[in-house]
Amino acid sequence: MEGELIDLRGKQENYENLLEEARVTREELEKTKKELEEVKTQGAEEKRKMEEEIADLQSKLAPAADEAVETSRLTEMALEEEKEDDDEEDGEDEGVEEEGPDGDKEGHDESH
Repeated sequence: MEGELIDLRGKQENYENLLEEARVTREELEKTKKELEEVKTQGAEEKRKMEEEIADLQSKLAPAADEAVETSRLTEMALEEEKEDDDEEDGEDEGVEEEGPDGDKEGHDESH
């Protein structure tokens, strides 16, 4: 009889431990679900912002209703040339001096 009582107490302890573990797991699951919803919301907001930016950029590239096809081509060519010029300027030597916003040459100390 005493052995059966010890066995039942052990089973009762195991059952209590399993219930506690299930409670903790359920709480973690709810917390994780909330975090997932927050991430989904943030992701949706970022996606919406990116789509708006893409639409804005595409509208800037699209020809106006009264713009001729040739004008559109010329605009594209000008943009490409501007990009090439920018790329060339990025590769210039350091010996080339440029004027700063205050009108003096960059890199020169005029405090003599």
